[in-house]
This record gives sequence, structure tokens and C-alpha cells, in this order.
Amino acid sequence: MFLQPVMRWKLIPFVLLAAGALSAAVDPAKDVLLYWPSGHDPRHVELLREAGVTVVLLPWPGASSTASFILSCRAAGIATVADLTAASGAEEARALAEQAQVAGFAGVALEGAAFRDETALAAFVTGLKGLDALVFLRPEQLHWRVAPALAVLREGQWPGVRRTWERIRDEAVMISSASREPWLDANSYLVAYLRAVAPERAALLGYRPDEAAGVKADRLLPYHSLELALVEAFAAGGNVVLHPPEKHHAALLAGREEMMGAWRTWGRRRAS
Repeated sequence: MFLQPVMRWKLIPFVLLAAGALSAAVDPAKDVLLYWPSGHDPRHVELLREAGVTVVLLPWPGASSTASFILSCRAAGIATVADLTAASGAEEARALAEQAQVAGFAGVALEGAAFRDETALAAFVTGLKGLDALVFLRPEQLHWRVAPALAVLREGQWPGVRRTWERIRDEAVMISSASREPWLDANSYLVAYLRAVAPERAALLGYRPDEAAGVKADRLLPYHSLELALVEAFAAGGNVVLHPPEKHHAALLAGREEMMGAWRTWGRRRAS
């Protein structure tokens, strides 16, 4: 089952990318990259520091507090990247990128799907003077030349043990099965695949906690699964742009004990 995406991708006519300068603000070999959708209060920068986050992606345009959040991140040594993935096309993305640079962002994150083809995307990236770029690519776009931007594959399964749950009296109850469960989802083979087909690129994954990654609305994700996503990517020689599930992010902002425990444990392990 795990080999199906690889077999499908063999049909893609890959063209190896020309080597380009790596992003100055983002080091894909060392950085911990995390998407932070809301809660842009400067006080929340400490949460990022506790987990060892070094690059944070913020939705752009942002809230009124985003400017002070950027300054606080910079003071804490955390690079900020404006997430422009909601842009409908190149023209809108360019306007947002200019605004992001004025706001003090070090880079931008883009969707390859917002551009009509590889040439249009390359022209856009070339015009990003003074800004780093992350470009999220679908498997069919993986052969696109995006250097000096960093290519991020939007593909993968949310890591961990997939279990069957049923809701009884408004409570989630796990149902065991001798023949079907558990099923372990992992992405280390994707990192190996990226390293093989484009060895001059950093192997970066960018899956989200959505149905494409095997996360249905009723699936319960353990709080330590973000750490698992990072560990498996690093262990395989790559990296991942972490996207906290909505419930995890809400639990962090609310200071829920279980979430804070998993979050701080992850940070202590990173520090050691």
C-alpha cells in the first residue's frame, strides 16, 4: 500500500533541478518549521521557543497583532515566513509578497498550484528580492524548477497508529480489531524518494492534518504526533513543515495541561 504513490510517480518525467543558493533565513537541514494560524499575541512567542521552533509560518494578510508578533519573533531568534497559500494567482501573490516584505517578514510560502506553469512560478521567485521562498508542490509538479526557493512536497500521511473509533453517548471509544488494526502511517519512504530523484534539493514534506493525509473529521490525533512527524522526517534525512491540528493549536492557546506537557517535552528533547 505504501508503494502506490511511488509507483504512480514513476510516470512523471522528472527533470532534476539546477542547483541554487539555499534560503538564507531557512536552513532545511536544521530548522524546525511550524505553521501558526492564530494567536499572534507576542506572549505566545514563548510557546514557540519552548518547542524549539526556529521558523514560523503566519497566514498573510494577518491580524492587527501580527506586526508586533513578527518583532517579538525576531527578538527571540525565530524567522517569520508569510503564508500566501490562499492567494488565487500570481498577481495577488505578488501584491501580498510586497506587503509582507514591508511588514518585516523574512520569507514567503507559496502554492505551486496558484501559477499557470513552471515558467510563471520561476519568474515570480526570481522577482522576490530580499525574500526567501518555500513553494508547496503537488506530486505532478515535483519536476518544476523553483530554485533558489525551497520545494516542499504537499504529500504524505499523518504519522502514527490509525485506529478505529466509534462515538457512544458523545464519547470516543476505540474499537479493536484482530485483522485490520492498528495500521501504522509513516512518511520516511517519501523522504528517501525525494532524496533519490532530486539529490541536490532538500527533502521537505508539507502535508496537512486533512483527509488527504488520512485525517477524517472524527479521527483523534495524539498530542505527541507533531513531534513524531518531525522525528521521522529528520531520521530519514529530510524535514517537514509542521501544521498543528486545529484542536492541538486551540489546546495550546488555552494552556491545556495534556497539550502543554507534550509540547514542552518535545522542546526539552530538542534542546538536549
